[in-house]
Amino acid sequence: MSVTIDKFEYATDAAAQAAWVAMKELYHYKCNDNAANTTVLDATGTNNGASTTNTSNLHTDGKIDGAFNF
Repeated sequence: MSVTIDKFEYATDAAAQAAWVAMKELYHYKCNDNAANTTVLDATGTNNGASTTNTSNLHTDGKIDGAFNF
């Protein structure tokens, strides 16, 4: 699935802004996982993703907490 939602964030149309807010909570990957498995946790708790390698191999220091280094 390929979705581009960046355009909604800066839209001036009220309907587009409402759609952005509604879509924003479908998936929320913080990308700060640091585990010996491939599960990328979804902060909403419903749509976990999968990495091709353990998230501990991708983990790096982030601006606030942790991050993924791609």
